[in-house]
Amino acid sequence: MLRWRLKEIMARYDISNIDLAKELDMRPASISHLRNSKTIPSIGGDRLTKLCSALSKLAGKKIHFAELYEEETITA
Repeated sequence: MLRWRLKEIMARYDISNIDLAKELDMRPASISHLRNSKTIPSIGGDRLTKLCSALSKLAGKKIHFAELYEEETITA
């Protein structure tokens, strides 16, 4: 199972919902919904590319899509 890590990335680089929303021309509430998702939301490749570009700009460091998720091991 893949775990969505947007919340961690935003916290690590001190990126607010408002700042990311401005970069993506979205509402802060939409960013909050994305950030609080536990699993990777169903968004297209173009939006993921824009998300990574906006995060990179705000973080001052290249953020790759692979950093936004991690494989979670389920133990029985």
